[in-house]
Amino acid sequence: MGINFYDVDFTYDVKASKTLKNINLKINKENEFITILGHTGSGKSTLVQLMNALNLPNKGVVEVAGIKILPNNKEMLKPVRRHVGLVFQFPEYQLFEETVLKDVMFGPKNFDKNNADVELSAKQALKMVSLDESLYERSPFNLSGGQMRRVAIAGILASNPDILVLDEPTVGLDPKGKTDLMEMLVEIQKETNKSVIIITHDMNVVAKYSKRCIVLDDGKIVYDGGKREMFENSELLKNHNLDLPDISKVANSLKNKGLITFEALPLTKDELFNVITRGDENE
Repeated sequence: MGINFYDVDFTYDVKASKTLKNINLKINKENEFITILGHTGSGKSTLVQLMNALNLPNKGVVEVAGIKILPNNKEMLKPVRRHVGLVFQFPEYQLFEETVLKDVMFGPKNFDKNNADVELSAKQALKMVSLDESLYERSPFNLSGGQMRRVAIAGILASNPDILVLDEPTVGLDPKGKTDLMEMLVEIQKETNKSVIIITHDMNVVAKYSKRCIVLDDGKIVYDGGKREMFENSELLKNHNLDLPDISKVANSLKNKGLITFEALPLTKDELFNVITRGDENE
């Protein structure tokens, strides 16, 4: 079982307006690659914190792997966090141990594994994020920003969650670091069949990697579906302050100049290249 939201409301202050309103959502345990979108303050981070039981609903039920998270009920939260691993924005701020290996071991230790299992789980997770063994005994604070982020992700993976949730995982990374991180997440999903959920403002990341998009606005889900349908819905983009990926902007510009034609909006470089070369063949 994955994650289910049933008529969920949430607010940080009962005197204020609701942060999330009437959320109904189903996320599968395996093989989802979801991007959660929306402008600042739309409720994205709050939504994923409910998935991990860092927040509890004020109304409704969040169900994770068959475990029901109920309003004002703090029981049975540890198993929830075993099933859904949450990596915060700027995850390097989560690091605190004296060595990389010890930091990654902290998560599985917290779930009562014996020491031999903990170290094995940690090393397997570090291998999944492609961190060299020569770094295992180094302080995580002496690593590059990209390496620190990989250590933080490994720390979540070491507990073997069913679903991996990342809040703005590419923020602050250069283009190569961003691509390397996203390709790593794709490989992790291929190897493990885990569902991956990321919050992002980067429409180029959405265009290349997302299989399913969830758009929030004013605490409500206003779209849940495929990325192509979303990007081709100009009214949806305009109403909810969403942008097109860079390649789609280029494609529209070329089309408006009469240089290319297409029915399906190109979202990636490969798709635009295919449109251009197809046009050359027809000349």
